Amino acid sequence: DAIHSILGTNYIEWYAALEFPISCKNLRDAFFSYIGIEQVEISLPFDDVMIPIDGNISSDCTGATILQSIGELNACFGHMNREGKFAWIILPELDPPIVDIEKYSSNSLVQYESFFTARISKLQISTGDTSLIFGESATDKENLYIIDSNILLNGMDESQISEIGDKLLALYAKYIYRPFSGEFRGNPCYEVGDSVRYYDGGLTIDSYIL
Repeated sequence: DAIHSILGTNYIEWYAALEFPISCKNLRDAFFSYIGIEQVEISLPFDDVMIPIDGNISSDCTGATILQSIGELNACFGHMNREGKFAWIILPELDPPIVDIEKYSSNSLVQYESFFTARISKLQISTGDTSLIFGESATDKENLYIIDSNILLNGMDESQISEIGDKLLALYAKYIYRPFSGEFRGNPCYEVGDSVRYYDGGLTIDSYIL
């Protein structure tokens, strides 16, 4: 698709020409304007955060790195939608899911895991010589998520990262679901990121279209 060739392209010259500090919103708008792809309009959680220049960035400024960095900072991910626009997907709450998909399924083709994904309880942000951990004190059931060498965070000092950390952890910590796969007759209204519910006998499976 339109985004495929962009992922491996180096955009270091584009990055170097930006005027820093720059808000996350202005940076992502500038990038998509540069590559000629339209975004679905959305306000991301940290759009207003001012991004300093990453003084150590060199060759690793691919499209994949830029998109991953924006997604990590905002607890979301990107997807090219059916209209050829780039959508930032923020998963909704699972309670209640958006839609009951049981009536669209071929039951024999639905498979699901016996476990739920573990709720993220701690967040580590590492940028150069700085490494900060946010969240609960150590427990046997802790689930640590690590953000390392994110180009949007690398230029920030400890106080700037501290302002972001707890709020970002709260965004990641709300996601817990049962992984499943299946073949469905489909409904064109449903999109990647929608929350869904499926019943298997007395078992209720709440998950996402991913």
